[in-house]
Amino acid sequence: MEREEFLAAFPDNSALLALAYVLLLGAVAEGASYLTLGLVRPWGEVMPRWVPFLAGRPVNAHLAVATASLGALTVIVLWWVFFFGALLTSPGPHPDISAGAILFVAAYAPLLLWGPLLAAVTWSYHQRHRHPWR
Repeated sequence: MEREEFLAAFPDNSALLALAYVLLLGAVAEGASYLTLGLVRPWGEVMPRWVPFLAGRPVNAHLAVATASLGALTVIVLWWVFFFGALLTSPGPHPDISAGAILFVAAYAPLLLWGPLLAAVTWSYHQRHRHPWR
């Protein structure tokens, strides 16, 4: 997508709104990836001391598993639809495929594993927290 096409999606072709959108999208993605670490780190079991009002309290495992499962499903659907949707709607293989196009597909192809790996980590977290600690 060209810059002009991207800006056309915002009122008055506002570059400031486009920048805010990109920054917010990046912040949400970073936040979600950081929360994924909670499935494999100790702070995924007990809230860290720096979290106001919740410090030291146990994490609700059911809520963590439900949220992570929804995230895994969302990531699977989005990446698989975007990746294969783009491949299936392309006009067809072109004899002059560039090395850049091959590199582009190769660079993004590992993202297809993000959702299934998140689902595997979520399942592992669920298995560890099935029974309450005694």
